[in-house]
Amino acid sequence: MVTNSGKTQSVGRSYQPLNMPVPVQVSATLDEQLTSIVETDKGRPIESQVEQIIDLWEIEDDWWRKKPIQRRYVRLLMDTGRVMTIFKDLSSGEWFRQEY
Repeated sequence: MVTNSGKTQSVGRSYQPLNMPVPVQVSATLDEQLTSIVETDKGRPIESQVEQIIDLWEIEDDWWRKKPIQRRYVRLLMDTGRVMTIFKDLSSGEWFRQEY
């Protein structure tokens, strides 16, 4: 059995979801081969070159809602050695970086 600690919960605390997608700019060739990703760090653009596509998959979820989720995910190996997951929102065409 759990006992009551007598403490009250804090009111007015601001909660923020974890791992929110971050907008990125993606460059690609005419045949849609990804070539580079530009992220923004404190207002400064940082460009990385794509070395290899590790994995590619699509999801369609919440199809019954007014705004369903339709995304194309790509797991990339960058020229810095970093592994990055990005996705394209297939409804809007925008690209985002997704952290786990």
